[in-house]
Order: sequence, then structure tokens, then C-alpha cells
Amino acid sequence: MCPTMTGWRATPPHAGPAFTFRAWHRALVPSRHGACLPRCSSVHTFQSPGSPVWGPEGQPGPGCTTRMLTSIGMSRREAQRMEALYPAQDQTEAILTLLADGPRVPVRVLPEVLLACPDILALTPKALEEQIDWLRGIWTTGHGLSTAVQVAPDLLLPSFPEVWAARQAALEPLGFTPAQAEAMLRACPTLFTAPADEDAVRDALLGAGVPEGDLGSLPPAFLAALSRSPACLQAQGAMALRAQLARLAAWGVPHAAAREVLGACPALLSTPPATLAAAVAALERAGLGGPALARVIAGWPAVLRANPNTINLTLSLLRFCAVPLAKVVESPIVFKPDPMATTGPRLSYLATCNPQGLERYKLSSIVTTSDEEFARRRTSQPVDEYRVFKERWLRLTWQKLMERAGKGDAQVPPDGESLARAIRRQLLALPQKAEEPREAP
Repeated sequence: MCPTMTGWRATPPHAGPAFTFRAWHRALVPSRHGACLPRCSSVHTFQSPGSPVWGPEGQPGPGCTTRMLTSIGMSRREAQRMEALYPAQDQTEAILTLLADGPRVPVRVLPEVLLACPDILALTPKALEEQIDWLRGIWTTGHGLSTAVQVAPDLLLPSFPEVWAARQAALEPLGFTPAQAEAMLRACPTLFTAPADEDAVRDALLGAGVPEGDLGSLPPAFLAALSRSPACLQAQGAMALRAQLARLAAWGVPHAAAREVLGACPALLSTPPATLAAAVAALERAGLGGPALARVIAGWPAVLRANPNTINLTLSLLRFCAVPLAKVVESPIVFKPDPMATTGPRLSYLATCNPQGLERYKLSSIVTTSDEEFARRRTSQPVDEYRVFKERWLRLTWQKLMERAGKGDAQVPPDGESLARAIRRQLLALPQKAEEPREAP
């Protein structure tokens, strides 16, 4: 019940035996509507004093549909056209109420929904209610269903379950699971309600450059990435996907491996090309070009989203400890950890207590393990000793940075910021020198 109407006992002057609460609700004068509208999900039909919407015995009078539609913001011309097409005025109230109280479509959006799919007004209340219940089996949250109905009103038509079954059947040969198909529908309902044939997704993959012979055998991770970003399978999205695959091919990653790359790092589907190019440029300036670049990208695709300055910082630490680029190509995951919190202190500690370890061990086993495992398995030293070394290493690095900036008395970073984060922030703020080219591995 609308909070404005709670406890209201008055009776409108034209009330008859069949007069309902909702009829009374709509009989409010405009001043009362203003207090009620923002708080009530029910449909409101504005009424000017002396111009009753409802006729005798609470039945709809002439122009009822037009007045109800104009009250929710539809233009009078469009409302009259709707009433001419769908003259079943006694159903209009129930349809609008179901839309507002079922999927909870905001009243201000109802005109757009109805104009995008006028056939909704031709439904019986029972048919619409059954369709809403069916949609709730896919959208488990009311907010998600409300958003979906606003962008794809065709979901409300009783014919959609049949359309959806055909689309699901077309997705199965491509390798998409039923759960992935439903995830795609929830994320991008317009992909399945737009006027397109059942092979729209297949055609989008072909348009993105996927060979027809590869359809049905695409990597599961790639399909999972597409199911989380189904907009890539629409017209413009397919063009962007094709361009992304072409960029990876230009950097030496063949199409088959490129799909693995996108599956391992789905965020690359929406990463701006400039970000990718900047990361690649930083790697190439350091000598990681050609086949080495392709191996780095395939081994750790997220490097393409990394800040070029962070890439340079990691490579500088590796060069300082005389780590050859061949080991970077072997373990490109070295670009994942924070260079100051993990890579720098661990390489320095290993160079101090076990110099042979830099050549013997893979970088992945040095920078991706816990402090305890690193100290025990790679240095044979107590973890407490490594932590003391790390703290001293960070403080010494911070002091050198402060001296370089003319702030030698700043012994600790401000606002309780961790040393590693403060050092990284200071280093990334400094003018960056291009990484000196090194011999490609």
C-alpha cells in the first residue's frame, strides 16, 4: 500500500460499489500525487480536478487508456495511438500495475518500454504475469530483471521463451554451456531479443576472424570470457574483438594462442588499444620484441594492461641483479607482483645469501611464493631474517629517494603509508628514462 494512503478513510465523490483502492489512488488531486509519486511503485494517473478518469461504478470511462499513459509521461499523441491500437481499456490498468510492481520498472521509464514494445499492451494480465514469473527463473534479483526489461522489453512477450530455446540450441554447438548462455542473456539481453537470426553469435565469431573450422573447439576459457562480456558478440563488439585478435597477431601471437590469451585475461576484451600499445612499447624497448614478446604475452597476458612505468621498474630491478632477459621470457609472471614489495627485496636477498639461486631457480618460484616458502626453499634462512632484511632494504631505498628529492630528513612516508607503496609511488612519479635496449633472448 502506498504510504501516503495509509489510514485514509475519505471516499471520492464519484465512488460506486465497485470502486477500488487503486481507483481512489488515481482519483487524488495533483497536490496529493506530488507527495505520493516518489514513494509508491503503483501506477499513478494524474487527474485534474473536475475531470474524473473513472466512470460510473468504477469502470473505465472514455479516454481512460490515454489519460493513464499521459500520466506516466507519454505524449498525448502517442497515448492516443496506443489506445487506438489496443482498445482493451480495462486491461491497461492491470498491465501497467504489473510492470511497475512485478519487474519494478520505474514509472518514468514505462513510456519508453511501451513505445519500444507496444505489443505488451495487447497481453492479458495473466499472460504477462506468467512471463514475468518465467523471467524470474533467470534473473534471481529484482534489480537485474528491472534493468533487463528496460533495455529489452521484448523479454516480456510470451513468444520469447521459444525464441530463447532456439538461441540456446544454436549456442550449444559452439561450445557454450547452458549456464554460460544464461549468463550471456543476463549480461546482454539485447543480443537475443534484437531482430537477428539464430546464428547471430556464430556469425559474430566468424566476423571477428575466428575460422569456421575452429567453431565448436574454441578454448573453454575463451568461451567463458565471451559469456562474461557478450557485448563483444554484437555488431560493434565483434569488430573490436577482430581488431584485438589482429593486434595480438601483429605482436607474434597466432590466432589460436590469442584466443587462449583473451581467455586467460578477459579484461583484455575491453582494454583500450592505447594501453596495450604502451605496454608493448615498454617491453620492446627493453629488448623483449619479436618471438620473446609473443612468449611473454602468452605466458602472462595481464602484462598488456600493466603501467609501462611499472614494467620499466621491474626490468630495472632485474637488470640491477644481473638477471638475463631469457629468464624473464621463461617466467613472465614476474610482472605480476609489486616490484618494491616483492621482486626487489627478494632478488637482493637471494643475491646476498645465495647468489647461485638467481641462476638456478626460475623467477616464478622466487616472486610468486609466500615469504615463508621463499625463505625456506630458496635461501635456507629463517623467514624472520628475510623480513628484517626486507625492512632495511625498503628503508634504505626510501632514504635514497628522499636524498635525491632533497628531503633527507623524511625518514618515514606520511599518513602511515607502507614503505613499499610509498617508494613505488615516488619512483613512478619521477621522469622515466627509456629502458636501455638489451640483447633479445
